[in-house]
Amino acid sequence: MNTINHFDSLASSKEREVALHIAEAAYAAIDTKKAVNKGISLDGNILTINGSPYDLSEYKKIKVLGFGKASCVAAAALEEILEEHIDEGVVVSNNLESCKVIKTELGTHPTPTTGNVEASEKIVRMADEASEEDLVIVIISGGGS
Repeated sequence: MNTINHFDSLASSKEREVALHIAEAAYAAIDTKKAVNKGISLDGNILTINGSPYDLSEYKKIKVLGFGKASCVAAAALEEILEEHIDEGVVVSNNLESCKVIKTELGTHPTPTTGNVEASEKIVRMADEASEEDLVIVIISGGGS
């Protein structure tokens, strides 16, 4: 299956087909869910993020905070890995993905709105409520700057 819509009709020459395959490979290389699954794994209570292990039994709560266009997709992928281990979370994105535990807030990047401010305040409040006994995982993607 192709990521690019109307791939077959756009591939009207061999050169265009090659260019479209290159673009498809680029999309695959930056796929958020694949990147999360490549960099994060869970074995028993040991969460490994890019080679760094975290023993989940050492933390009182696990919180997920995020912002940026891909943060909801990354949060949903993270929920699939951590399942029942996440206690709470909130992410702000203009690309909403359904999450079970992590609350998703609709952002309006690049247009500043009161909704963005309110959603950002939820992230700040949850971060402020975190203790040294909590593991806080932060997801930052494009638009988060």
